[in-house]
Amino acid sequence: MDPARPGAYEWWYFDALSDDGRWALVVIFFLGSPMSPYYKAVVDGKTPDPRDWCGVFVSLHERRPPPPAMMGGPEADYRWRERAYAYNLYRGGVFSAARPEVAVGGSCLEADVGSDGGERCWRVCVDEPGLWRGRTRAEVTFRAAAAGMPPALPPLGAREPDARHNWVCVAPRCAMNADVALPGGERVAFHGAGYHDHNFGLLPFDDTRIWYWGRGHLRCDDGALRTAVFYQVEAPGGGAQGTLLVFGEDGTPLVASDAAQLRLSLPARNAYGMRHRKRVEVGEQAAGGYLSGAFLLTTGRRAFSEGPFYRRLPLSLHLEQERGGHTLWRGEGIGIGEVFRPAGLCGPVASHAMWSRIRRRRGGGGRS
Repeated sequence: MDPARPGAYEWWYFDALSDDGRWALVVIFFLGSPMSPYYKAVVDGKTPDPRDWCGVFVSLHERRPPPPAMMGGPEADYRWRERAYAYNLYRGGVFSAARPEVAVGGSCLEADVGSDGGERCWRVCVDEPGLWRGRTRAEVTFRAAAAGMPPALPPLGAREPDARHNWVCVAPRCAMNADVALPGGERVAFHGAGYHDHNFGLLPFDDTRIWYWGRGHLRCDDGALRTAVFYQVEAPGGGAQGTLLVFGEDGTPLVASDAAQLRLSLPARNAYGMRHRKRVEVGEQAAGGYLSGAFLLTTGRRAFSEGPFYRRLPLSLHLEQERGGHTLWRGEGIGIGEVFRPAGLCGPVASHAMWSRIRRRRGGGGRS
């Protein structure tokens, strides 16, 4: 996006789960801040400069076992404890027009996208003050094979540069290594499987009633590792578009459909009253057979982020592919999912909820 275009936004999203299942990390760099009620309010009837609304978000959660009385129960009974959190807005940042490189606040993103056909690497550096508990500092690398560059499949069939929202699944599976200094001074290091995507567009979100997104890494009974990503976007006047992507371990696309049959079920509501569905079922004719399965957003007190318009949640999933009445493979895994209802951005509840979780900071040029 043109970083000076009024109402524009762009974000670079990274997440990861550690191999031992203990840690869940999310880092996002923003140009404009589309999921902030403040930026939304400024956009309504005005022409804000996105460069005045740059941001950095980081959260780290640690999985803890359930109480002793519940030991031996399903894995979903585990709780996630927030160990680090920062969501800071700045006036100004550095955004490269030639490469996916960003510097905002004390944090930066540097990329080597493997133009020579080799490995692609993203280096994420975070140095951000938190709300109450001091600073979070992190050095995280995401490495992905350059083979099989995933396709860009914007929701609602948009293919034009002026589409209201565009989503690009850049690296569905990355080898991730993290070194994090927690606000209290503790240092933790872990490795695992990561994910990276890129979003950009123009406010307002007037063509979206709600969207569901999720990704997970599957261990399959044929010995292969696969990654699945879904994206279901519903329009205000009815109708929905489902995107389903399945990738091999090296990032090669195995299934890529922006007309997938995704069925939503199991009603849920969060503490702020936002209603949504928590189960997404898949049924899709794919190359070499029929793909079926489900993604389940784990609700209750196990959410990573909550608000009147948004939830980020642990995800469990299973998929299998059949051909001629025979199962080719079955896979199960865990991941991260989200629900976003743009209408919830408006009003005093959203403003109060986000005021308690976002801080406007001085500076913003990014570290060198």
